[in-house]
Amino acid sequence: MKTFCKSKASLLLFFCLFATTFAFAQGSIPELKTRLNKENDRANKVDIAFKIANSYTEQENLEEARRYYGIVSEQGKVTISALQKSLPSSLNSRDKNKIKEKIFLVNNRVRQADQLLVSLRNIAGNSKKNGGNKNSSVSWSAFKALRKKLDEQKDLIENQQEDLAIMDSTINYQDLVMERQKSELQQQEIELLRKEREKDKQERELEHANDLLRQNDLEQQRYLIGLVAMAALLGLAVFAFVRIRNAKKEIELEKGKSDALLLNILPKSTAEELKKNGRAKPKSYEMVTVLFTDFKGFTQVAAKLTPEEVVKELDKCFGGFDEIISRHGLEKIKTIGDSYMCAGGIPMENQTNPFDAINAALEMAEFIEKWKAEQIAKNEPFFDIRIGLHTGKIVAGVVGSKKFAYDIWGDAVNLASRMESSGEPGKVNISGETYEIVKEKYVCTPRGKVYAKNKGDVEMYFVESKKL
Repeated sequence: MKTFCKSKASLLLFFCLFATTFAFAQGSIPELKTRLNKENDRANKVDIAFKIANSYTEQENLEEARRYYGIVSEQGKVTISALQKSLPSSLNSRDKNKIKEKIFLVNNRVRQADQLLVSLRNIAGNSKKNGGNKNSSVSWSAFKALRKKLDEQKDLIENQQEDLAIMDSTINYQDLVMERQKSELQQQEIELLRKEREKDKQERELEHANDLLRQNDLEQQRYLIGLVAMAALLGLAVFAFVRIRNAKKEIELEKGKSDALLLNILPKSTAEELKKNGRAKPKSYEMVTVLFTDFKGFTQVAAKLTPEEVVKELDKCFGGFDEIISRHGLEKIKTIGDSYMCAGGIPMENQTNPFDAINAALEMAEFIEKWKAEQIAKNEPFFDIRIGLHTGKIVAGVVGSKKFAYDIWGDAVNLASRMESSGEPGKVNISGETYEIVKEKYVCTPRGKVYAKNKGDVEMYFVESKKL
């Protein structure tokens, strides 16, 4: 009983530490939404949607909180129905218990979401009575108190559920131990019966020859010594095998982490060449579209924010850019301060990179406009974006021997940078070379020849939209 209590206490301590660590790792709302979109398990999607709703209540965003609590309620009920249908009699008891636990947890989320939705409707009703005041401190305080009470109830229920799971696991373990002990007893009985028969035989033989008995005793002793030696050798061999196998697994795990980190820094083909040869040879490309972005008024906005707030907003914007270029097949090159640089047509050459880059640029501009509207609604600082593109020849690769970084060089890179600096806020500015390739598919506004630093007068165009 003491051992069981100690095991239970250890497991509870581990669970508390895990829950604390997990709470710090929830991430921002965009990160939670990304996880929601990528998650395949219905029960997990309900849990993530609930956390998004909670995050919006912390911001006192009534509409978004109501929307996501509604998603929890609707999807949770669908999930419960699906889980209940997946309880066929052919499943073993352990799988059934897991499904029942999921049903229990999802049902708890749905119940909490329904109660919180009622509270949010009361807040909305109070807001209308108060002349549209969406941030009624009294209503929100009551709501947060309700949510805190529900969270405490949820924690209590989950702790009880964890206690039941620990007890169930302990019982199962004890059953396995008892079965093993029973099997060992049966083997011992068989061994005793065999020895009794041998003893009877030896006694009969003893009656005929004491010398034969002594000889048999000596042979039996040698047999037992050899058996013990073989068992010891076998145990050492098994121990060595397990140690070697675990060491190989650890090596493979660390290698996988290193490869994943390298692929996050370099393109796959470049990373493979670097691992194989110790260096990556630069490669020339005939047709690459280079895209630059820069935030107008960034210095002034940054002066109004703490360094942590500046990095947080940049991470939000650049994180959105990373998702956009991934959808359009572009390769991220680097960020410099508030500038973002990527390119299409590398490391795998293609003929669609001008179109891919423009589509990504238009989506980036739309992304920043939405973010800007959110900042204005929250009465927080914002900045506008300039985007420039140019299509031409470049050289791409890795140089140096430390802190490898994939980069591109060439006049096309410089001209793309000039397209960005010569553009206007909220606009996608392209060169004449890029325009000649894409003009049949996009509505563009000619700007004529515009002076670009160190380049002279250059033909430029604003991309307005796709042609219908």
